[in-house]
Amino acid sequence: MVQQYLESLSQALDWFESVAVDRWNLACLGEHGMINHARPRDRAEALRAGAWAWSRNLRGENVYLRPARGTNWSVVMLDDLPANMVTGIAQKYSSLVLETSSHNFQVWVFVNQPLTEPARLNVQRHLLQKAGADPGSASGEHFGRAPGYRNTKPDRGNFLARIAAATRGLSLDVAPYLTAAPVSSSPAKGGACAISRGSTVCGTDESRREFGYCLARLDMARRAGRLAWEMFHLEWDLARRAVERGKRKDLAAAKKYANLTVRKALSVLLSAPRLPS
Repeated sequence: MVQQYLESLSQALDWFESVAVDRWNLACLGEHGMINHARPRDRAEALRAGAWAWSRNLRGENVYLRPARGTNWSVVMLDDLPANMVTGIAQKYSSLVLETSSHNFQVWVFVNQPLTEPARLNVQRHLLQKAGADPGSASGEHFGRAPGYRNTKPDRGNFLARIAAATRGLSLDVAPYLTAAPVSSSPAKGGACAISRGSTVCGTDESRREFGYCLARLDMARRAGRLAWEMFHLEWDLARRAVERGKRKDLAAAKKYANLTVRKALSVLLSAPRLPS
């Protein structure tokens, strides 16, 4: 059974090695936070850690993978892409496509030059606007799911994350995105600052950026008539991000932070005049 899990992980490492990524962080996210998220691993170490992660996945923890931090890599990740967009990307560019829950896809795309984390972040922000990806996964150092493990996130039905495609093609030219003006993290029209009428959420520290991000996502959800659904998923995404960044010591503290942030953002949103669509 463990070997079956590791076959998918091994295939993912094969693709990464084909685009010159040879070290990874493999981590588990449970009630006590992200475990071993900072340790760089070569292929042998990653596969050994994969067996350890299998036992933790059985206990309900999620398993994540990314190219190791501290090195410039020629890949960027986009999350929650529609199937037709993923197909187009994979047919043209060297890509690793993962189905992380039913009909939800994540893709690692090979780009034409090594990128620092800030450069990856800016490229991600440009691409997600074109591709319709999840802005919450644009951080430059974001983890993706490890294939071969169950997605134990609430409402995902323990979906077995799988490799949908591992293609060899062109590298994506990122030069236009590196020379373009930086893109705001707020996806809503007018941005979070416009929603809050110039309040202090427009600052530059991480908590204010996350608060503004919450406002933007909730505003988009309100327009689409799915505010309650978005609140549930936004809290989880914010908590995971807080743990990954070391913002909170464990998942329980991160969930509390996320709940307070989302509810405060909702209060501001509902008390502000609606922006035009």
